[in-house]
Amino acid sequence: MTCGACVASITSTLESIPSVKEASISLITETGTVKYTLPLTANQIKEAIEDCGFDCDIVETKDEDVHESTFTVEGMTCGACVSALTTRLEATEGVITANVSLLASTAVIQHGSSVLMQTLAAAISDCGYETRLVVSDKHSRSHTVSPDLFHTEKDLSLKVFGMTCASCTSSVESVVAALAGIKSIAVSLATEEAAIVYDEAVIGARNIVDAIADAGFKATLSSSLDNSAQVSLLLKIKDIQFWKAMCWKLGLMGLPVFFLDNVMHILGLNLNLQLVPGLYLETVVEFVLTTIIQFVLGRKYYMSAYKGLKHGLATMDLLVVISTTISYAFSLFSTAVSWAKQSQTPPMVLFSTSAMLFFFISIGKLLETMAKGETSTVLSQLLSLQPGTCTIVEDAVGYNSQLLTLGENAVQSPRQSLLGNSLIDDVKLGNGEASGNFLGDSSGEAASEIISAPSGPEQPDRMEFSNFRTREIPIGLIQLSDIAIVLPGSKIPADGVVVFGESEVDESLLTGESLPVVKKYGAQLIAGAVNGPHLLHMRVTASGNKTQLNQIVELVKNAQTTKAPVQKYADYIAGRFVPMVLCLAVLTLAYWTWYAYTHDVVAPETMAYMFGVNAPNGRFFSCLRLAISVVVVACPCALGLAAPTAVMVGTGVGAAHGILIKGGSVLEKVQGINTVIFDKTGTLTTGKFQVGNYRFAASLEKLAETDWWYMYGALESSSEHPVGRALMTAAKEHLQMGDDDVFDKCTMKNVETVLGIGIKASVMLHDQAYDVQIGSSRLLDSVRPKLSSDALREIVAHETATRAYMIVNRHYAGYVELIDSVKEDSADVIRYLKASGFRVAMITGDNRKSALRIAHLVGIPAPNVFAEVSPQGKALFISDLQATVGANVAFVGDGINDAPALVTADIGISISSGTDIAVDAADVVLITHGDVLLGIPAALSIARATFNRIRLNFLWAVVYNCVMLPVAMGFFLKWGVTLPPMGAAAAMALSSVSVVISSLLLKKWQPPVIEEGTAKEMEEFKDLEDPISGLRVQAGLWSRLRGAFEKRAKENSYELLTRG
Repeated sequence: MTCGACVASITSTLESIPSVKEASISLITETGTVKYTLPLTANQIKEAIEDCGFDCDIVETKDEDVHESTFTVEGMTCGACVSALTTRLEATEGVITANVSLLASTAVIQHGSSVLMQTLAAAISDCGYETRLVVSDKHSRSHTVSPDLFHTEKDLSLKVFGMTCASCTSSVESVVAALAGIKSIAVSLATEEAAIVYDEAVIGARNIVDAIADAGFKATLSSSLDNSAQVSLLLKIKDIQFWKAMCWKLGLMGLPVFFLDNVMHILGLNLNLQLVPGLYLETVVEFVLTTIIQFVLGRKYYMSAYKGLKHGLATMDLLVVISTTISYAFSLFSTAVSWAKQSQTPPMVLFSTSAMLFFFISIGKLLETMAKGETSTVLSQLLSLQPGTCTIVEDAVGYNSQLLTLGENAVQSPRQSLLGNSLIDDVKLGNGEASGNFLGDSSGEAASEIISAPSGPEQPDRMEFSNFRTREIPIGLIQLSDIAIVLPGSKIPADGVVVFGESEVDESLLTGESLPVVKKYGAQLIAGAVNGPHLLHMRVTASGNKTQLNQIVELVKNAQTTKAPVQKYADYIAGRFVPMVLCLAVLTLAYWTWYAYTHDVVAPETMAYMFGVNAPNGRFFSCLRLAISVVVVACPCALGLAAPTAVMVGTGVGAAHGILIKGGSVLEKVQGINTVIFDKTGTLTTGKFQVGNYRFAASLEKLAETDWWYMYGALESSSEHPVGRALMTAAKEHLQMGDDDVFDKCTMKNVETVLGIGIKASVMLHDQAYDVQIGSSRLLDSVRPKLSSDALREIVAHETATRAYMIVNRHYAGYVELIDSVKEDSADVIRYLKASGFRVAMITGDNRKSALRIAHLVGIPAPNVFAEVSPQGKALFISDLQATVGANVAFVGDGINDAPALVTADIGISISSGTDIAVDAADVVLITHGDVLLGIPAALSIARATFNRIRLNFLWAVVYNCVMLPVAMGFFLKWGVTLPPMGAAAAMALSSVSVVISSLLLKKWQPPVIEEGTAKEMEEFKDLEDPISGLRVQAGLWSRLRGAFEKRAKENSYELLTRG
């Protein structure tokens, strides 16, 4: 660049690009900063600058924060509405993607941080829909790691009451900013709102609200849409009420019009009462009633059609408006002609057609809306599980102190403990309605006294709590480490653990487990579960959007609003369906008008009645009715509802059975699955290892066996892997340590976990430094420690169990052998899958002999077992399998190590006991009670049933339109088959209702019955080779694949380091 003209040239060129928001070019520094939105890329900007004749290099690119905003959208009626709104939103500057759901009545929009919520709301309103912001937050584009695991910053929006001037806002800001953990705060006097960013690990929302209250102001959560409002929206309560009222009004006005225009003539009651020459009473009455229907009751249709046309969009409402307006206009014209000519007979009018079109279409909308509401019952039930308020202990610190003092000894004896039945049964509610010692204060305020144990021979005085006050708070203010009181019959307010009491808890809506689960001290509680007959105290471990209930709700929401790929084609067709129908209507009118006035129609009788010279209603009248029927009978709604209704019902039914399917695309991919690969530990097995043999073989003089166990426990104390937890438990048992004791006699540095191999650290114990490594046999292969010939023989003669070897200062120090048990239904599930035509395999990081032992127990043939595979190797193996034989793979895993394989597989299935990372990486999440795998065939079954229902719905929608449009156009008039406009309206309404009802039939789905095999059957089953199944490959495939896999393993230095 040489001058300002160069700068101006580049700036104008860049700013002419639609996706560029701002371009700033500096002549002095010869640099430029460009702000732009997707799908524009940095390389495209570079090319635009180079096209101006300048050289350009990209120095740096920074992603602008992507936000995801969810709006409610009320008033959408069909797939064309969805297509129109999606097009409008994605045309808005700064919007990256827009996902509009007809059934959920929501629009989920990803956009840049500079896009205002008012802009998005205005775009939705311009299309004719009522809207309201539900939530807006930063959106993570990562699909493998949940940001909540590492990100503790949260946004909080509060309504602050009592502020009167600028000094008040300053006071609130200063008070809150002084709190530890506050990142930022902005208070608006005009809106009475405070926007706060805080560190959840340091401070909670309730602490902030209390601090504002202490400053003399009242603060409440500024929630855009609470659970009850979301349930109302999902169940279409407001829409149902609207359409019910509309149907009553239309019936009250429209049925008299229909009676005057049709029924009276059939009954021979022809009044022919003229008010003035050519103007008849019955025509005037029809005109008045129809005018009210057309422009007052029908205003909703007109407004929606107008706003759609304003943006170049055509919806179902446009078809309704066109057909009724033509009928009304024709009738008005016919009435005016009759009056002008002073006709001696009443004119032929279509007032009843217009009135009854509105009536039938509204009835269809009512039935359709009611059916739509039924599709989201499971999600509505999940949302309603969250209680509105909860009761907490005000002095949680004091409570915990007393619990620590009493609990350790008390919990060991049911008769002399906090769990004693006399204490649990004699509980009184805070309102004083039952007998016992849980007393409300006399003032009736929220604060009350917590229970105290009645003294007696079985309840020593030392077991009593003393006057801990409680407080009732909104559920949104509950925070980590709170002590919550769960009364009998109430809902669990958050995830947590039981610290006092014993009861049965109903988790059926969350896990699908029909029987109540007994919860004792230390048991995990899930938010939304219903407590049974006894009182529980719990410590909160997760609240808000981190509870399992909220995660399930979000998964189901996302699944039900994420479109199946096939739905995109339906939306494409629906968006162009209305113009096509209008063209067909015009062609129908033109053809039959030409035919009627150019042919002397005498036969057949139907056509002569309609188009003959002496046609009683007039030839053009008949032609117009045919064109109106074409407009009315066309139904884009059926196409638009075919997939989303099935997805919503199918995913809801799955959720009710503990199966969370992440969207329509997963349903589609499941159809091609022909291979199911299982991880071993924690999936086919319980993952609850028991220590078998162990050998202390340390050659270091100062290393005692107790030190050896201490190292095992210390290194594995932070592990979440089942092997690590088992080693830590075994170490505590051998060292006679309590469950709550920690390994604090040593210090560790440079702790490093090597996935698929083990863990290592520098340990200082008894003033002696050690380099300690613990891991599988792969650790021995990689480190090659010093060992004796006896130890070498012992390692080579490896037993069929999992071993955790220890190496200290590069010397072999022995091993601990761990035995894992097979889940009781693993063999039955494997047998069912193989009988259903799936090829089944197992892949594990464990040693081959241990893997073969488990494989034999569950019935997986030895050639299908791949052992000592690293996490990356699992993903690579699946990729090889997909590329080599074209297999469509479902991988079933549990744990962080499985995340790469879950993502690589066509379908990743995660057991609920897996970590958040595994759940986030999976396509299907199984939430089941206990160690069961029955959810796997059930997940495949409901996915296939749902997609088959989508196909059936599309088939019905296509057949309906392909049959009814020709009928309405008069293709079959020669045989006396015709369709009047009112019949077309009824058919159109029933077509969309029938699609929804078809989807609702999925509620009758039941999980497949898997019978337990006999011992003889199981032995025969285990000896069977895999069926060729859908892969259509010759025998020996797995052997050849194993050979190629092992060769590639050597080349890439991963896994399969030993052979069995």
